[in-house]
Amino acid sequence: PPIWTLFEQGYLDRAGIPREVFNQVIYRNDLSEKYVDMGIRLDKTIDVSTYWFYFNMRDPLFKNNKNLRHAMSLCLDRDEMIERFYNNRGKAAQSILPPGLEGYNENFVNPWSSFNPQKAKELLTKAGYPNGMDPKTGRPLKIELILVASQGATSKYRFYIDQFAQCGLDLQIMTLDWPTVLERKFKKNFQMIHGGWHADYPDPQNFLQLLYGPNSSSSYNENSYFNPEFDVLYAKMKNMKSGPERRKIIARMNAIVADDAPVLFLFHPVSFGLSHQWFAPIRPHPINTNQLKYRFVDSGLREKKTEEWNRPGLLAYSVPAVFFGAAVFLVFLTIRGYRRMEL
Repeated sequence: PPIWTLFEQGYLDRAGIPREVFNQVIYRNDLSEKYVDMGIRLDKTIDVSTYWFYFNMRDPLFKNNKNLRHAMSLCLDRDEMIERFYNNRGKAAQSILPPGLEGYNENFVNPWSSFNPQKAKELLTKAGYPNGMDPKTGRPLKIELILVASQGATSKYRFYIDQFAQCGLDLQIMTLDWPTVLERKFKKNFQMIHGGWHADYPDPQNFLQLLYGPNSSSSYNENSYFNPEFDVLYAKMKNMKSGPERRKIIARMNAIVADDAPVLFLFHPVSFGLSHQWFAPIRPHPINTNQLKYRFVDSGLREKKTEEWNRPGLLAYSVPAVFFGAAVFLVFLTIRGYRRMEL
């Protein structure tokens, strides 16, 4: 049976919420009455993760055209994207740092991470592409975005295309398998490509290293971003102890990246978890997933509830009874028929 069915029946202690049943389980951003009555509990956690689209800073189109990068960042409505394709399980990203890490500032607003098509068109004119038109071809500027092929993601691809079309741009999406995407990143063979990171350890250095210039020759800094001031600050910050001085440096680094816009920030995912009443504690750790040794399971309560929820109802007994009765009646008619033939 599907994992979700096993969870509803009580055979799994904890589960996430599949997209296809999300609206049945969650009502007005909280647990629906059915599941509250079952004693199920909901927990929400903003993952220490960030997703974005990389601009290839070696590509002639983006390399020296900050206005174009700013414009494209203003073309995407992140809130609508999160609502339509992630069941509102996300928080629009303003920087590369996710909530929970030192240097993350809840009040920091990236001026280019909002949705403003009108402003985007003004910037496209400054970038040399009035109304999104490429003066060399007389047609909308073509930009290629490489994504990992995902089953059932056609509507999301269409959304991206339509978003940039509002600004007059012609977004061309190429979907490839994961190994090929990795190869494209390593060889810097792309214009735009999907990127993201989940914390390996709870320190901002783990994310900021992805924008450190010297790392462009490795598997980090996949879009070859380089800013001398950022690199000096990174080298100073990475081994500093936590504190106000370090946070001040990180704030400056975030401001530099926001202004340079080497990436188009998307969102920080939000995880929704469900636990049965016999399972505790339920608060997950954002990085260390090896937490089972700290969990407690009331096996007696689990056995009781599982038996209660899966006890066959009257219908389960009545259907076999009907079939049995019908079979007996058929046998009776058959025997009677044979007897008549003997007469």
